[in-house]
Amino acid sequence: MSRVHLELCELLLKEYYGEQVAQVGTFLLKNIGSTLNSITQRTSLETKQVKSILCALVQQNIVRFRPLKPGITGYEASPDSVLWRLRFPSYIHCAKMLYGDAAELLVEELLLQGQSHLDTAVMKTTKKLNDSIVSSGASLPEISHNVIKEKVVTLVKARLIRRCEGVKKDENEKVVSLESHTDPNALFALPTAEDFRPATGSKRPQDAGPQGPAKRIKLESGAAVGTSDQEVPGTSSGPGYWCVNFHQFHHHFRDQAIIAAVSRNIDQRASEVMRTMLRLSETRTDPTFSESVHLSFTEVSIV
Repeated sequence: MSRVHLELCELLLKEYYGEQVAQVGTFLLKNIGSTLNSITQRTSLETKQVKSILCALVQQNIVRFRPLKPGITGYEASPDSVLWRLRFPSYIHCAKMLYGDAAELLVEELLLQGQSHLDTAVMKTTKKLNDSIVSSGASLPEISHNVIKEKVVTLVKARLIRRCEGVKKDENEKVVSLESHTDPNALFALPTAEDFRPATGSKRPQDAGPQGPAKRIKLESGAAVGTSDQEVPGTSSGPGYWCVNFHQFHHHFRDQAIIAAVSRNIDQRASEVMRTMLRLSETRTDPTFSESVHLSFTEVSIV
């Protein structure tokens, strides 16, 4: 990556998470596949601090890990995941425009937490909506958890949120890497009653008030806010973790730009045809392909 990109990532990490987190994140951007020992030695931070920072960055979907050789884990940071923080307001606004206030708050909660249990996200979203109703003085009925759960299913069907990858463990039950799904549709399997069950026995740290994760994982006075009990996401038993599917938001932004260009250069009817074609090919075309799957005239005309 270029020097400008690296400097921008460093500034964003520092602004969102503090000096020491930025130090570790920038080091991983420069040195792919670094081990815990190399990070500790090169950043002059204590091992406990580095562990806490790595856990926080993994939860924020910025850092991934994999085994380099038996007993040694390598960590690497994704520059895109850092830069996408600049688009967080756009993701939240897009969810609101497409699916309403509940979707907006759900996406906002998942963006702030990085990864979260659905039960936790549903509870917080429900509370925020009901609090806003009370503060507005409107005589509206209280919103139930079931309404928000239905909104979660809608967002999963639209592929705007997804399941997080699980983890692989060795024979000693030690986490060694994240799972890579051969079937990408597994990440978009609709949530079940188990997914909405409250997580029990989790060692993940509780929220530190309304300041959000940026303040929660920041290190103050050389000590990590997270404790030594902090777990890597996906290691606890029970319901899995969920996160925002950034790529689907990007595809939506791309499609809207294409539709607007067709409308501007041809006419409104042509833009509606393009909208239909993009919608039909959305779940049938690999996002990395430059062309969509073949669509018949009948398919487009019927829709």
